[in-house]
Amino acid sequence: MQTLTIDIMNDKVMDLIRDLEDLHLVRVHKHPKAMHAVSNSLVRYKKNLSKSSEQEIDAKLKEIHNGWE
Repeated sequence: MQTLTIDIMNDKVMDLIRDLEDLHLVRVHKHPKAMHAVSNSLVRYKKNLSKSSEQEIDAKLKEIHNGWE
């Protein structure tokens, strides 16, 4: 299996991608950029947190990440 990141240039492409997904030829992972942005923001602010808060955030990030896979 290969993973690709693509930019959708035309809304009609989404219909084609959904058709491919319905045929079980591809799997679409929703909002990967949004997850990456959230992770980066949390890591940036982690420096100012207590050790217990840092561990809670790490656990939550892992939970969220596993939900996308």
